Amino acid sequence: MALVGELPIMELAIKAEEKHGEDTHMVIEVVLKEHVTKELEASDYNPAYVGEEDVYWWVEFEDQIRVFDDFRMVEHYLMEQAVKTGSGPTVVIN
Repeated sequence: MALVGELPIMELAIKAEEKHGEDTHMVIEVVLKEHVTKELEASDYNPAYVGEEDVYWWVEFEDQIRVFDDFRMVEHYLMEQAVKTGSGPTVVIN
């Protein structure tokens, strides 16, 4: 499994904006699993080595919220399954 820092998160965000528009409410958030949160308390734990198996992916698209445990599923959802309907919150870019 890849380290979280090695995954193409920004590239996916850019591709999703290009597909769905900058005005579409989208969020990709990395959520640490409980065992990692506990390991962070140890003085010798290096958070740079958090792997994909150590996180969940919280994804918001318009008014839908999904949680994934595999980054490939995040990419598949945003690029293949999510369809813009205009039902989410309005995003204003200043």
